[in-house]
This record gives sequence, structure tokens and C-alpha cells, in this order.
Amino acid sequence: RAKTRAKTRKRGAAAAGGGLAWNAWQNYQKSQGQGDQPTARSEQAFLDRAQPEGEDVGKSLVRAMIAATKADGQIDAAEKSAIFEKLETMSLSAEDKAWVFDEMMGPLDIDAVVNPATTPEMAAELYAASLVAMTADTPAERAYLDALAARLRLDPELVRQIEASAT
Repeated sequence: RAKTRAKTRKRGAAAAGGGLAWNAWQNYQKSQGQGDQPTARSEQAFLDRAQPEGEDVGKSLVRAMIAATKADGQIDAAEKSAIFEKLETMSLSAEDKAWVFDEMMGPLDIDAVVNPATTPEMAAELYAASLVAMTADTPAERAYLDALAARLRLDPELVRQIEASAT
């Protein structure tokens, strides 16, 4: 059962970013002259590298999405809808659902968002999940994304690739 739950969370993680991070990662590696490195051969290999053993990548991505929607001081209806739509792709227990609502009600904590980024792939996934959760149409939201990219130590070219993939 634990293996099934882990696979479900991996699929949920992929859905949260909609494949954006993986596609952007591939484009970024090509632009850096790295071609098909082992970390970019398949989306599954990318996800495996994004989730170091023992980390719950699904919860980390949901936390990133929720934090992004709080960037302008409120979670609007469209942002809530985006979060709930992504959550529907994940198998959540009652405890996990309660955790989501607690995260939505709590204060913005960028440290909690960036701490799971122990690999470049995870950093890219966190940024992509944040990006798809919001409409970055206010200065506060843009400032949040810029601060997040800096805190995740993402190369500006990779950030451009992720953002281009989202459009």
C-alpha cells in the first residue's frame, strides 16, 4: 500500500506541474549544450530525481501552489479552483485534505516552500507548481515568483523556460 501511495503522489506531483518543469528542464539543458543528460531522458527519471527518498513531493508541490496564491495577500476564487483541480488528480486521505485546508489558512512561509528543494529538479518542480497556481498579474505576485526563483537558486534561463512552457 505504501508503494501505491508513493506512485499516486508521484503522479499527482507530475500533474501539479503539468509536465511544465520537465519540458522546461529539457529545453534548458539543450540551451546549455547538455543535450539529453541522464536526468532529462524521461519524465519519470526527472520525477525520480525531483523526489529524494523520504520526501513527500506531492505535499511540497501543493504547499508551493498554496503559498503562490497567497503572494498578493489573498487566495481568489480562480486560484482556489486551480488548487482544487490539481488536488482532484491526487488520492488524498481525510488527514491530507485537512492538511491542505490548514495550509490555506496559515501564513505564507517561503522557507517551507524552498526547504524541500534538495535537487535542481525539485526546485524546478516547485517553481512550476507555483507558477500554475497563480496568474502573476500583480506586482506582488511577480515579486514573489522572482524571490522564489532566487531562493530556489534557479538559473534565470531555466526560469524563462518554465514560464515559456506555461504560456
